[in-house]
Amino acid sequence: DAVVIDIRPATEFRTGHITNSINIPASTIKDQIDTLEKHKNTPIILVCKSGLTSGASASELQKSGFKVFKLQGGITEWQSASLPLVKN
Repeated sequence: DAVVIDIRPATEFRTGHITNSINIPASTIKDQIDTLEKHKNTPIILVCKSGLTSGASASELQKSGFKVFKLQGGITEWQSASLPLVKN
């Protein structure tokens, strides 16, 4: 029941993302915390390109009381494992 948030820029998100993920670029995560309030009691999985840049966004959300996990290896690892991506 986790919410998947892809923190890559919108242009990268459109090239392929995890089904039902929400795109909130890392540069705007601080401004979007109120929008995410409805997911406060749901685990959040952050996805970035390689798993290295999601740390700052995770810290920001954790400070606001969210239960946050990072997708290890990011979308790159997801693709390497031949897991499905959707494009829009």
